[in-house]
Parts: sequence; structure tokens; C-alpha cells
Amino acid sequence: MLAFAAFWATVDSQYGMVRVGCCQPLARAELLLGKWCGIGAHIVLFSVALVLSELFWTTIYSGLRGIGVADGVRVARFTFDLAVLIVAISVVAMAAASFRRTLGSGIVTALLAFILLAFMTMLPFDLVSPRLILLRYFFYPLQDLPAQISRRGDSPYLRPPFLTSFYSVALATPLLFAVPAALYFRKRDIVE
Repeated sequence: MLAFAAFWATVDSQYGMVRVGCCQPLARAELLLGKWCGIGAHIVLFSVALVLSELFWTTIYSGLRGIGVADGVRVARFTFDLAVLIVAISVVAMAAASFRRTLGSGIVTALLAFILLAFMTMLPFDLVSPRLILLRYFFYPLQDLPAQISRRGDSPYLRPPFLTSFYSVALATPLLFAVPAALYFRKRDIVE
């Protein structure tokens, strides 16, 4: 998903379509937001397809034996949390790639943004609260499933007491990348 988002965020720039698009009565912000909406729609569709395929194979594997209502709720929660996490990471990649003009540099920038988010998980808890770092929630969707990972006090993947912290970080982190990318794109030289 990182490569997909980065590719489509930079492909128009690489082949001169940004310049052609901006010659029309279309503002750069409209062009960028339209492009991001189209890429975002595809990311959501791919995420739904991924989650549905996981549910399909889980159904085949389990045969739906011994699955009650509580288990169905857990799987639904896992499904939704996983889709939210995939979309958030992909939007970060799309926004980071929008800073670049070529496909290669856009994909590299998106991967570096992901690596930066991964390195942020190593920051001391007293410096930055673990609740504020997106990739600390990487295993968050798994917490509701029966085969839970370690719940020791030093694990960065403990489910926080407030559900809103996951969703707020999943919304705020992409915005932290998207707002500067949109502001930069408005003033970027579009001569390819």
C-alpha cells in the first residue's frame, strides 16, 4: 500500500501532467486534493478487499465452529481497526510522496516516512507519550482476538484505556503529513 500510494501521488508529476492540469482553470490545491481523494478511495477499496479476504479465509479455516456473538464482535472490531490502520499509514505515504517530483524519489520518501514513524516507537515514554505515535498501534487490532500477544507492562502495544486515542492518532498523524505537503504543493515549481 505504501508503494501504491507513493506511485500514484508522484506519477503525474513525473510525466508532466501536473503542468498540464494546472494550465486548466484548476487550482493546485484542487488538483492535489482531487488526486488524494482518488488515491484514498482506492486505498479504502484495497483495504476492504484485504479485510474481506482475511475474513473469508478465517471462515474457511474455522468452519464457523465454536464462534459466538462475542467472537463475531471481536472479529468485526479487528476488521475495522485494521482497515483504519492501513488507511492511515497509506495516507502518510501518499502525503510524503507528494513532496517529490519523480516516482523513485516519491516511493523512497514514502518509505522513509514509514521508517521515521517506526523509529518514533523507540522514543522514551517520558519524552513522547506512546499514545501519540501511530506505529505503536501496529499490533493494536490483534488485541481483541483470542490469541493475544503479551500484556506485560513494558509492552508498547497494550490497548490504551481510551478507544479514542487510537482513532485520534490514526487521524492526526496523516494530517501532520498532509497539511505541509498541501502547502508545499501550492508553491512548488511545477516545471518538470
